[in-house]
Amino acid sequence: MLTTQNQSMNHSSRVSFWNRLSVGTKIGAGFALALAAVVVIGSVSYRSTIKLTETADWVDHSHKVIESLEGVISDLKDAETGQRGFLLTGDEHYLEPYNIATNAVHQKVADLRRLTQDNPNQQRRLDDLDTFIRSKFAELKQTIELRKDETKGFEEALKVVKTDVGKKFMDDARKVIADMESEETGLLKRRSDEAQVSAKSTIYTIVIGSASSFVLLSLIAILITRNIANRLGKITVAAERIGKGDLRGEKLESGSRDEIGQLADVFNNMVESLKNLAGQILSVTANVNSAAQEIMASTQQQASSTKEQAATVQEVTSTMQELTQSGSEIGERAKQVAAAAEATSVASR
Repeated sequence: MLTTQNQSMNHSSRVSFWNRLSVGTKIGAGFALALAAVVVIGSVSYRSTIKLTETADWVDHSHKVIESLEGVISDLKDAETGQRGFLLTGDEHYLEPYNIATNAVHQKVADLRRLTQDNPNQQRRLDDLDTFIRSKFAELKQTIELRKDETKGFEEALKVVKTDVGKKFMDDARKVIADMESEETGLLKRRSDEAQVSAKSTIYTIVIGSASSFVLLSLIAILITRNIANRLGKITVAAERIGKGDLRGEKLESGSRDEIGQLADVFNNMVESLKNLAGQILSVTANVNSAAQEIMASTQQQASSTKEQAATVQEVTSTMQELTQSGSEIGERAKQVAAAAEATSVASR
């Protein structure tokens, strides 16, 4: 029970923190997380690629060391082959492999010193190998010089060969080279394994990182859509409803302190103001209707009075007409009386 409450409180705190952020901060945070994911994947991939390249270089380095060691053995064999051919025939033409190997083997030893300068064990073995090579070539040179001497010739040279001194130097050189090759082979195997591990690590990093980035960006897109686009959609629907004159909708939930939350609060205040204004308009309309009814009643009363006044005027007019007519008749009669009076006056005179 306590665990569930703690999880609920943690979720509420995360939601509250998210809601306190502005829209620009939320969008910027989404792009920042995406950029961070790309940077992390790129960094890990870069390091893995560098490691893989370094490992591949070391593998190539080991191959070069082994190749040079094989070249030293080959040069020693060529020198020994040339020495034997000359000892048997006395023809200096057979010394050509010996002469070539004499210069080549020392160059290869110098290359080996440069290639293994980071490996103290190989450097110590090279010191021993260089000693054995010089001793072997000294033995070869001695037998060749003895064979060239007409007084000593083949027999004296053969005695030196039979002492097995040259064979011992050759065996020692082979052993040192075998030890060096064994160590380089071990290093080569280890470096090859590291190269495979680096390659797999790079592949896993790219695959897992890409999948993680996809999931992360999807979650960010969903979160931004729910937190921004859906809320803006609700505000748009409410605005369309109000535009049609419907103020009966419920209040918008702000739920955050960002710009959209502030817009929802302002929108709710605007709706309340419109409702109050509509109420005031209805009240004023009712008063206007009442006043209009009173004016109508008064107008009707005035119209009735006007009708009565019109009837009275008409009666007065009729009376005046009757008086006018009576006056006319009286005038006529007065004329007749005057005429009669004049006739009477004449008759009297």
